[in-house]
Amino acid sequence: MIKKLHLLLVDLLENHESRAGQIFGAVLIFLIVIATGTFVLESTAFAERWEGVIRSINAVVFVVFVLEYVLRLTIARKKFRFVFSILGIIDLLVVLSFYVSFLDLSFLRGFRVLRILQLLKVIRYSDFMIMFFRSFRYYRDELWILILSFFLVLLL
Repeated sequence: MIKKLHLLLVDLLENHESRAGQIFGAVLIFLIVIATGTFVLESTAFAERWEGVIRSINAVVFVVFVLEYVLRLTIARKKFRFVFSILGIIDLLVVLSFYVSFLDLSFLRGFRVLRILQLLKVIRYSDFMIMFFRSFRYYRDELWILILSFFLVLLL
């Protein structure tokens, strides 16, 4: 029974060729687009009027992303490797950024900008994007310099 559930989760989360994997991927992409839209709307005057709806949408997306992260961690053969992989870090940062957005801690508001990383979750479901990011392996050192510089500028 547990083995069948594990195989079903692997098919759903990791097999982008299967019908279930394609549907799950499409649902996640839809949620990413919706969450990105609500993130943009939060900075407008429109948000004050629809704050409850936006908060509810964000709560649903947050729960789905947390569940997806936990399930991916559960089925990962090498859990440590998954947590510290590029996609694992992106997933974790997205989940943490949603969590911070529900807290009203003003000193952590800048962290909410990391919610835009949810767009990078689309990489998992796009062959073109996977090939694009694999090509960055050749420029790993330069990318680390760029990333560190970006965060340094962001902090300053």
